[in-house]
Amino acid sequence: MDTTTPPRHRDDSVLPARGAQRPTPWLTVARWAGRLLLVVTVLAVVLTRATRAEWTAQGYDADGFPVSWVPNTTLLLVLVVGIAWQWVCGLAASPDACWRDGDTLVAPTVFGDRRILVPGALVLPFRLLDQTGVVHGGLVIDRRLHVVALVPALWSGGRGRLDRLTGRRADGTFLRAVGEYALGFVWLLSVVVVVLGLMAFVDVLTGAMGR
Repeated sequence: MDTTTPPRHRDDSVLPARGAQRPTPWLTVARWAGRLLLVVTVLAVVLTRATRAEWTAQGYDADGFPVSWVPNTTLLLVLVVGIAWQWVCGLAASPDACWRDGDTLVAPTVFGDRRILVPGALVLPFRLLDQTGVVHGGLVIDRRLHVVALVPALWSGGRGRLDRLTGRRADGTFLRAVGEYALGFVWLLSVVVVVLGLMAFVDVLTGAMGR
């Protein structure tokens, strides 16, 4: 009589505990790129402020913008930081880079791993639209008020990975979908507000946006 235990099918609804992970090369590059972006942007703002007399002497174009590369490069860097502020500030991580360590969700960010206790955590899923379809993200807040936003870095991702990381399965009701799109709009609105705020602050500080 064969007493061999029959093979079990793996349940994809729960991610296995994987313990400490070794950073992948692309994750290491992304982390250092984010840190370098912040440093370079701050240095660019300081340089623009310190050399204001020099680049303003080069004049302005017909629309009143400086012709010098110094303020224009600074504004471009500030724009990039504003668009990616959630990632650059260490508040967001890609679900594909995250893993579960027992009851803890580990989210690699620019400034290190954020560890979120999943049991009892508040999960606020949201949806964004891009050219490829619907992007699913989520805001996770644990009982210690530790927060991380899970958003696909390349603006392409389904809900499956997010559900497995958080251990939750949301229903597909119409009202829930409307709420998720509304939260996604708030997410995008925060990007617009931060971009405009940073650009205005840099302009007041350096005059980089011209006259």
